[in-house]
Amino acid sequence: MYGGGVMKQIIVLVWLSLCSILFAQQIAPDRITGEVQWSGEILVRSDITVARGATLYIAPGTRIKFEANQDRSKSGKDREHIEFIVLGTLIADGLPGEGKIIFTSAAEEPRMYDWYGIVIKNLKDKSLLKNCVIEYAYKGITCYGSSPEIISCEIRYNQYAGISCEVRSNARIQNNTLIGNDFAGLVCELGSNPVVENSIITQNLNGVIIFDRSAPDLGHANPGENQSFGENFILNNFESNIYNHSSNDIYAQNNLWNTTQSSEITAMLIDQEDNRSKGKIIFLPVFRGETTLQARVKEPAQPLIQPVVQQQSPSSPPETIAAGPAAQQSTTPPQSKPDNTSQPKTALTSTERKRPNIQPETGQSEALLASADNEGGAVLTSIPEQTPAPPPAVVQPETLVVYREVVVEKPAEKPAEVFTVPDEPIIEALLDGGRRKYFKRVKPEYPPIYLKTKFEGKVLLQVIVGLEGQVESFEVLRSDGEFFTRAAVRAVKKFRYVPGTFKGQPVKYKIIEPFYFRLN
Repeated sequence: MYGGGVMKQIIVLVWLSLCSILFAQQIAPDRITGEVQWSGEILVRSDITVARGATLYIAPGTRIKFEANQDRSKSGKDREHIEFIVLGTLIADGLPGEGKIIFTSAAEEPRMYDWYGIVIKNLKDKSLLKNCVIEYAYKGITCYGSSPEIISCEIRYNQYAGISCEVRSNARIQNNTLIGNDFAGLVCELGSNPVVENSIITQNLNGVIIFDRSAPDLGHANPGENQSFGENFILNNFESNIYNHSSNDIYAQNNLWNTTQSSEITAMLIDQEDNRSKGKIIFLPVFRGETTLQARVKEPAQPLIQPVVQQQSPSSPPETIAAGPAAQQSTTPPQSKPDNTSQPKTALTSTERKRPNIQPETGQSEALLASADNEGGAVLTSIPEQTPAPPPAVVQPETLVVYREVVVEKPAEKPAEVFTVPDEPIIEALLDGGRRKYFKRVKPEYPPIYLKTKFEGKVLLQVIVGLEGQVESFEVLRSDGEFFTRAAVRAVKKFRYVPGTFKGQPVKYKIIEPFYFRLN
């Protein structure tokens, strides 16, 4: 009798455990109509479509997981990978830190191209992705004839592109990090003109690639309405920082390139200087101050630019000054209309830099483009300085002169800036010096079995570098073969880096290490 009671308790506990698992992880439907809200953990097993006129709201902290390398519906553009198609509106409004919304692979060891990605196709209503992470897809976000707002997101480890703007997309891309995407951080094609500002585009094979009649706005020295003010970090991409494959001139002013030398910047730009049928990349002037991206790591946050308040004479009354854009301008005199065509471009031989033969991934013709559906800041008061009058003298019979004691308060000292070493590794672009340095690198051994079969490939690893420059951990993002993976891992374990610092303080940092196995 006692044994039977124990068995019943075990059965109840198992049942409760199964119920809690089922409750915690919800299965996404194939189609969303009306207004729907997601929260918690969502498992997606097949293509999912937000229907026209429908709105999907995703709560902060939600995790959406996509089954890897399979699509149970066998539908859509890619029948082997899940597509998240938005014909209506997607509002994924997360919060920083634990409140971020995660779109990721459900695999235990996720890799690039485990799922297809988010495809937004609404030409009229704007979708919003804010404080989201999109990873391990083929294209993280595809803006197909749509212009969503993508703000403060990290879009990483996607095989083709972090963001792909297609068919007249005018997306707003602000405060994002596009890192570790295999082909490109941002791809623009078929007449797309996204506005990109205050974003990090780094450690992709190519930072930004522009095809056909597209012209992304990457920054203007004197931006007009709805134009980008720049302040992007476009640096440390492996093949090119910007590849202009269009005939348009591309504005990329007021950005950071990890150098202010024009010859060093142009060495990682591909434009009219390399192909006369293409447009120029206009990148001067470069940004020389501190951006809000750099300030993200500071604690507490400090104002980036102090408004200038003119000192008034003692006789003048208090004056109110608005700290608007005019007050925030740099003290550097404004430059004339920049044109970097006068800057000589260093010619590189084929052995110094290999020109990639880059073509649009979609293979779509201009007919697609032609057939697209056309439907006071804070107020500061300057107070005049007043010099206290000397106290009157008191004459005693002994004719001694005695002065009244006046206590003069010292002006409060500005508190010293406090810097706290972040718990999470920072990205390479924010390091002092802006890039990794090595004490030791090891070339991986080409797997003998692949040498015999003439098989080539590559491996991408994300590496966390510890405070002393050691390889603390690593993750395989992409591999073209198990033996390539083993060779790359054996090599990277022997790497030794120069310890990284931010504002002079030791920090951990994360980088992408590509390993190419080529027979030549």
